[in-house]
Amino acid sequence: MQLRQTLQELRDLAHGLYPAVLSQAGLASAVEAVVERLPIPVTTHVAEGRWHPDIESAAYLITCEALTNTCKHAGPCAVSVRIEPVGERLQVQVCDDGVGMSPSRTALRAIRDRVEAVGGHLLVDTAPTRG
Repeated sequence: MQLRQTLQELRDLAHGLYPAVLSQAGLASAVEAVVERLPIPVTTHVAEGRWHPDIESAAYLITCEALTNTCKHAGPCAVSVRIEPVGERLQVQVCDDGVGMSPSRTALRAIRDRVEAVGGHLLVDTAPTRG
């Protein structure tokens, strides 16, 4: 049920419907609201502050997609999310200790497209049997 709700939020965001918590309270609160509903343990560190709405929504969507992939494919695992500025950019890291996956999966291409749409780049470090 929780994963289904998170997926619906992803669809809404893709259609331009941003969660109220993202626009009102910022990225840290929005990510925390998602993490609280997941069936896996997730630790978060999201730097306080606001970024351009396009950057915040991209970071939120990328984080949600990565967490959704983890729930679907990583098996029992623990996850960490770290979002912080690095120079003039906002860096999003989602790491898990699950079973790993092939970086060519369609979901990763979708994340790559979203990252590149805001001028960023995606680095995936995974392999089968390693998160």
